[in-house]
Amino acid sequence: MKKSDGWMAYIKPLGIGVAVGLLLTALCMVLFAAILAAYDVFDFLVTVFSLTALVLGAVAAGFTASKLYGKNGLLIGMVVGVVLFALILLVSLAINPQSVTIQTLIKLVVTVLCAGLGGILGVNLKRRKKLI
Repeated sequence: MKKSDGWMAYIKPLGIGVAVGLLLTALCMVLFAAILAAYDVFDFLVTVFSLTALVLGAVAAGFTASKLYGKNGLLIGMVVGVVLFALILLVSLAINPQSVTIQTLIKLVVTVLCAGLGGILGVNLKRRKKLI
């Protein structure tokens, strides 16, 4: 990235990272919904499954964005986490306007931290070298 690009250099990695995070979160939610529909499980598993889907999506979003940007993994990951959470919260509020609780704040913190962790991993994990 050139220094003259400024904040515009962040747009593509952030957009792709958020898209990957949303896609993985949605896929996890579909899988978990199928499990919940097929089996008689305890009610607390709904919260566990939703948080698991959010964590996996956040880590993937942070990893992807920072891998594409190539540096500042923690910062890129945390920004992606905030954007990812904001989009999911908007959808949640459109479905149920009373869905904001103290758990919402906890999920925000978890999302930002997990996306930051994904960002750190994305910058620091090296690509495999081809042997041939």
